[in-house]
Parts: sequence; C-alpha cells; structure tokens
Amino acid sequence: MVLDDIGKMVNRWWFKIPKRFKNTQLDVFQIMPNHLRGIIRIVDNKQSAVEAGFMPARNQRATTRVSPTIGDIVGAFKSLTTDELHSSG
Repeated sequence: MVLDDIGKMVNRWWFKIPKRFKNTQLDVFQIMPNHLRGIIRIVDNKQSAVEAGFMPARNQRATTRVSPTIGDIVGAFKSLTTDELHSSG
C-alpha cells in the first residue's frame, strides 16, 4: 500500500513510541486506509507499590512513578496523531 500524507505522519509517530515510552518495543504493524494495526510490547515493566495495590506513604507519593499502561501509550499516540492532523489542515 502506498501511504498518503496522513499515513506517512502516522508511520512517523509509530516509530517515535519507543523514544517517548522507554519500556516499549514495536513489533509488526500495518497501516490500513482508515486505521492502524500494530503490536506494542511492554518490556522491563517492574511493578510498583501502586500497581500492586498498596498506597505509598504520603511523603513518598511525589517520587513514586508508575509505568505507563498500554492504554496510556495508545492514548498518547492517538492524541499526537490527531493533534498533528488537525493542526495541519
């Protein structure tokens, strides 16, 4: 399939995912005429106390970091591509 300008933009953002989310690896993907199918692997996703169901002490909350979920990653990808699409035309 030959990509149009929107497809090229989506392709560019797809390959930026591991730069933005260090705990990811990209696998196979295919850009379709009206959607994208792809596999994002979550790697080195060490479970934090928050993910395990424990509430950190009040003085530790600011430093407790939770790894992004697949929903966070896909949501960011969709937002970034949509924002670029709307800002370009």
